Amino acid sequence: MLSNDLRIIDSFENQFATYFISDENILYCEYKKGITIDLDAAKEIVSDRLIFQKGESHFSIVDVSKIKHITAQAKKYFETHGYQGLHSAALLVYRNRFMRIISTAFMALIKTPTPIKIIESKEQGKEWILKLMNKEKALN
Repeated sequence: MLSNDLRIIDSFENQFATYFISDENILYCEYKKGITIDLDAAKEIVSDRLIFQKGESHFSIVDVSKIKHITAQAKKYFETHGYQGLHSAALLVYRNRFMRIISTAFMALIKTPTPIKIIESKEQGKEWILKLMNKEKALN
């Protein structure tokens, strides 16, 4: 679950996930426990998220630790369409080392338009994102 000190300014929920935007403009996405994501679900997830974001781009922390299965077609769709509206960083959160190893290997094989870091906690992800935000502000 999200930490108690997180100040939520907007939220949305569908059958697959709950989305929150914090006052720091970070988009949090928590997938629901035990779900299977196929191609149709992946399309709905991306579409719903983009509608929720109202055309704004966000740094994002995505908790996929509770997903039961993602089909190959859904993974492919996320690889090509899943980064729309995500600004400079999208994070995958895993709570066990085996999934972290698999995810790290998978991420090494694909090229993404946004930096991705595999993390083990939302706090670690937030820390990383805030550093990226500060670097971006310094460049502008």
